[in-house]
Amino acid sequence: MRIRISISVLLMFVGMMLFGPCLGQTEALKADLIVVGAGGSGLSAAITAAEGGAKVIVFEKQPYTGGSSSFFEGIFAVESAMQRERYIGFTRDQAFQKIMEFNHWRANPRLIRAFVDETAGTIDWLQKQGVVFVEPTINYVDGPRVYHVIKGYGRALMKTLTARAQEKGVDIRLSTPVTGLIKENGKVVGVTATKDGKTIEARGNAVVIATGGYANNKEWVKKYSGFDLGVDIIPAGNIGKMGDGIRMSWEAGAAEEGMGPLELLRLGPFGPGVKMGGHLEVTGWQPELWVNGDGERFCDEGTAFLDSYNGNASARQRGGVSFTIFDEAIKRIYVEKGVDRSVGMNNPPGTRLTNLDKEIKEALEKKNPNVIIANSPRRTGQEDGGQRCRVESHHCRI
Repeated sequence: MRIRISISVLLMFVGMMLFGPCLGQTEALKADLIVVGAGGSGLSAAITAAEGGAKVIVFEKQPYTGGSSSFFEGIFAVESAMQRERYIGFTRDQAFQKIMEFNHWRANPRLIRAFVDETAGTIDWLQKQGVVFVEPTINYVDGPRVYHVIKGYGRALMKTLTARAQEKGVDIRLSTPVTGLIKENGKVVGVTATKDGKTIEARGNAVVIATGGYANNKEWVKKYSGFDLGVDIIPAGNIGKMGDGIRMSWEAGAAEEGMGPLELLRLGPFGPGVKMGGHLEVTGWQPELWVNGDGERFCDEGTAFLDSYNGNASARQRGGVSFTIFDEAIKRIYVEKGVDRSVGMNNPPGTRLTNLDKEIKEALEKKNPNVIIANSPRRTGQEDGGQRCRVESHHCRI
């Protein structure tokens, strides 16, 4: 059995909705704080300001709140109360050092330190808002338990934050993309936005930009990473991330820093008959035999347990494509004894893939080009004509 895997950038394709302003139809708004983006960061900023008595307006170009925050299962933190209760001794100093060594000190150390130092307080604050955490854990052997899993995952968090913002009087304007920043005397004093063909001009004492990255911007992905979006890597998880806030910040005079790095994750397969989080997808994550389009091993499959490592290794292969190969004996172990590598919180190590046969059959019946069955590895390669797989089952995160 061979499963095609390639690299994707955790995001989904959704077109931006941009409405041309109509002359003479401008709505003027005034607030203490204006927030661009109603995801986890934007709403947290809005709630915090509202708690201090500020009048806050939040603009969101999508017809709902959440953004990429709706897709995660938990958040990173060190020295939290939950960790102390469980005798988890991983410290802020250790976390800072580990992060900086991982990126070879290319990241801004002051920003990383500030981020790490705020993580425990972020957990406390979210709990006060009503967010329920299950436990701190991690998804690789002997790793520091710094991943704080949320009950109901990201969607539950966003539901809670949206409700809290509304309770505190935050004015959330959905389907209202911000088109630019207003500057006067060298200072940002507001934003322009559009809604149903009407221009909105909102002014305030401060503007917070929380629009996320640029994972759906084909031109920028190519420029800053060298990858061809939709060919080498595909987006999954984020929606409409075109770098709007980044662009507006540059236009206002912000410096450019840290645009190149992407978080890549080896996932798959995708295509007809494959369910996200299903047992067939879980199989593709396991540390069995991984080969590239030339049939060559390209890494120690033990990297399966380290997300960024396996994504980086796979991304170096032609077209970002690689294959997971397993036989009936290995499949029997998956079904009877369980898997070694978790896929999210719903498929922990030891999960028995009792639906695997059914899902393989369904993918084959629907002629999924990324799932191939043959009598031998040699024949498997011949059936593909020695060609690289098309990137339909990919993986990688921005």
